[in-house]
Amino acid sequence: MKRTKIISIANEKGGVGKTTTTHNLGSALAQLGRKVLVVDLDKQCNLTSLCGGAGEKSICDLIYEECMGRSTPAADVIRTSENGLDYIGSSKMLDSMNSQIASNPDCAYVLKNIFSSAEFEKYDYIFFDNKPAIDILTQNALNTSDGIIIPIEAGLFAFDGIDSILSKVRSINATTNPRLKVTGILYNKSEHVTEFGKAIDAATQENFGKLMFSTQIPYRKAQTERAISMNTGCVNMKNNTLAQVYMQLANEFEARVGRNY
Repeated sequence: MKRTKIISIANEKGGVGKTTTTHNLGSALAQLGRKVLVVDLDKQCNLTSLCGGAGEKSICDLIYEECMGRSTPAADVIRTSENGLDYIGSSKMLDSMNSQIASNPDCAYVLKNIFSSAEFEKYDYIFFDNKPAIDILTQNALNTSDGIIIPIEAGLFAFDGIDSILSKVRSINATTNPRLKVTGILYNKSEHVTEFGKAIDAATQENFGKLMFSTQIPYRKAQTERAISMNTGCVNMKNNTLAQVYMQLANEFEARVGRNY
């Protein structure tokens, strides 16, 4: 029997492509006919903007009502982008939800309780786009998730934060969420044409082996910026060479989570 797979996109390091990965992977899976929901858990609201903007209610409303012992119908919060991707937007007030969650008796599982609702069972995949910090909200996301995708990018500091988040995953897997597994580490903005890029690639493969997705996202600054300026994803644009790469990633992702359609 199919069960909704919930995946966190997370890394404590900023600027590694968490939001673009969430949006493009979600959009690619939607193009494959999957029912996908993406959830913006960052107060910067970048994923919300890419999907089409915030509505009257956001993820904050779901969290607040859950902490107050009430419920908000998912239909009141879920919006659909022009390209058919369902999303729950964020809010600049999101950080204030940490205190609400902390004061809840079931503080480790507020998001899990929300997304256990039957209203979310129609989705094949739910993706959480997390902020670059492991605070109580991000830990809630990891406690709710079946897997985590960790984006990294080529550069001198490519490995910063990976050991830390892998340690956090092992800790959560041993305590609050035994289902949580590393779906994969995604190499973003790859630069194989330089000797430095080749060295970084070799180092990631040596250090993390099978955890690395074989699909790597190349650096195409103009294409990425054009997609962002149009509030859409690369996979939704014609003549965008990254679209095929993200479709490849979507297929590899489904193989890794064991889905056969």
